[in-house]
Amino acid sequence: MDKKLKTNVLMIGKSGVGKSSLLNYIFGLELEKTGTGRPVTAEGLYQHAYDCGTAFTINLYDTWGLEANQAERWQDLIMTEVKRHDCEHIAEWFHTIIYVFSAKSARIEGFEKAIIRELIDQGNRVMTVLSHCDLPNVDGAIHEMEAILRDLGIERRNIVRACSVSKKLLGGLESEPFGMEDIIHNIRENLWQSICLKVPGNVLTHAQLRLKKWRNEVYDYIEETVTVFNASSQTTVNRINDYAGRSVEVVYEAISQYGEEKMAEAITYYCQLVDQLNALAGERTGKPEWGQFTDFDFSRDRVDVVCELLANLVVGLIPFAIFFLPSINRDNRVQEFKDGIDASYRRMLETLSHEAQKLGVQLLQMQAT
Repeated sequence: MDKKLKTNVLMIGKSGVGKSSLLNYIFGLELEKTGTGRPVTAEGLYQHAYDCGTAFTINLYDTWGLEANQAERWQDLIMTEVKRHDCEHIAEWFHTIIYVFSAKSARIEGFEKAIIRELIDQGNRVMTVLSHCDLPNVDGAIHEMEAILRDLGIERRNIVRACSVSKKLLGGLESEPFGMEDIIHNIRENLWQSICLKVPGNVLTHAQLRLKKWRNEVYDYIEETVTVFNASSQTTVNRINDYAGRSVEVVYEAISQYGEEKMAEAITYYCQLVDQLNALAGERTGKPEWGQFTDFDFSRDRVDVVCELLANLVVGLIPFAIFFLPSINRDNRVQEFKDGIDASYRRMLETLSHEAQKLGVQLLQMQAT
């Protein structure tokens, strides 16, 4: 079984903006010529796999051929691929989405704005990199582009100025590339923010499916239990309440376990990726103190805090006893029981939705502590 850590990087940008040199600068990759690789779609989205030693592989998805004259097609291609990767397994996510613009061309076209807006609207963290920022007389263009990106909803920290290659200067001096520290920092921070939003959302979706299944199973139990002879019996009410309560406790435990497993998976992946990025960056820069850029680490006490937060996600799910008005007709009685279960079901869904949102906020706050 392949034990290598893999990360998925989506690099968006028109030809000539410097995507290949940027990836080589960040990860130390010797990229192939633009357009090579395994086609993900027939229209121009390509995947390249690069081995970074024995423990780490980078899957790069490159928008080769992205141009304004096919704007709608490209927007559909990009969003379809992003949604395909947006699943419950963190290893399948796009861990990094980088949109590259060139300060030399000084243009952000309308279709590119539309792509960025949709990516953000769908809950994705997008980093924008302005390449060729070492060129003379581009300061004005850089400021204009940064203002446009901020208006689109890109956070200031996710707008990075970069130069990917060193250049020989007059007098024999050589310019140094720059921007990698900010890019690596944002890769980590954006991934953690994605975890804070997506994991509670995935747990919520899983919980909703489990509760829907629970409701249907209780429906079936009601149909089997209630007869014309016991429809008005308090014993029947007690039996249904007991079954509903015991079975939802099983759901409660299953949701809690699923949430803890998914969060543990996410934390483990995050820490492993940070280690690999730190190692790559250290090798590229020769800075053994690269760990100073790490946002935080997950010690045992932090993991315990996360588990407590996940437990709160499903607290209060156990429904109160269900009370019904007396009814003689068996069919009416069955419907009363189902209506009672529906009321508990809706209450539990509301509780889950509220707690999932609160969990995301609490996890984000952990980063600042």
